[in-house]
Amino acid sequence: MFNCPLDQGYSWGTMAALNAPIPSYYSIASIALISPPLTVFWALSFISSKGFYSRLKAGLTSPQVESNGERTKIWMIHGTRDEFTGIRTFRSLAKEPGGARLIVKEVDGAGHFYTSEEEGERLKVALSEWLRAM
Repeated sequence: MFNCPLDQGYSWGTMAALNAPIPSYYSIASIALISPPLTVFWALSFISSKGFYSRLKAGLTSPQVESNGERTKIWMIHGTRDEFTGIRTFRSLAKEPGGARLIVKEVDGAGHFYTSEEEGERLKVALSEWLRAM
């Protein structure tokens, strides 16, 4: 089995990361979904946010395991002031089934684009945590 330790997607790319076909000989330990634009997927790609939710749920309940026998973990990193998705929507995802496999990290005060230096630094901290958890 080929071990591919991580996969990630930012904004619209989170849907691509969740939908990427994983060959049976790959093992993915962790996926990071950074700022999924849940309320505007339809405008960006004609994909409803329901598609994201169903793919996330499938990812959390799938039998996919990495080489050491652990199940693939999904990290969701988002700003608390995201312009596209409200904080309540993100927080409700943390209550999804399979919650032990979903790790939610909030970047305090950050918007969707992490435009200030402070927001970028806080995003780097969250991404560093994701990488160290490998």
